[in-house]
Amino acid sequence: MARVPSCINCAGTCIAGGQSCSDPSQLILKLSAATNAHGEIATGTTYPTEICYDQIFGSQYTGANPQTCTGSNRVLRLSASTNAQAEGPLGTVYGTDVCYGNLECQLVVGSCSPGFTEVVALSGSINAHLETASANQYNTFICCKPSTTINDLYWGN
Repeated sequence: MARVPSCINCAGTCIAGGQSCSDPSQLILKLSAATNAHGEIATGTTYPTEICYDQIFGSQYTGANPQTCTGSNRVLRLSASTNAQAEGPLGTVYGTDVCYGNLECQLVVGSCSPGFTEVVALSGSINAHLETASANQYNTFICCKPSTTINDLYWGN
């Protein structure tokens, strides 16, 4: 789904050239620009370009505390909370996790697997700059899909 450029970020501040989420709860992470960008955690206040769950997956995530890491919902890792380089979700070099809701994510080169959607692109697998899905300059992708795990299912008679 195409993202719509906007002047207003989730905090309600006008930042020219940014993109904004429909609600702060939909924010996955922020970028310094659409391409050749540094990353920032969702609660950061520096960067204007917002990567939003609802704009990528076509519906709002409604679970509680979507940016909380649960052990299986890591989107990627950043070198710091702002002005950061990135690596994939299974990386071990950087220590700042970007997690979101019920997402299952993977780092791929080329194109996303069926059922997965590009969230952001990276300039490489580590020490990478980031770009929006629509920028089309990098070929390493963070591809995610909402989890369909059902935790409370049981058979009864």
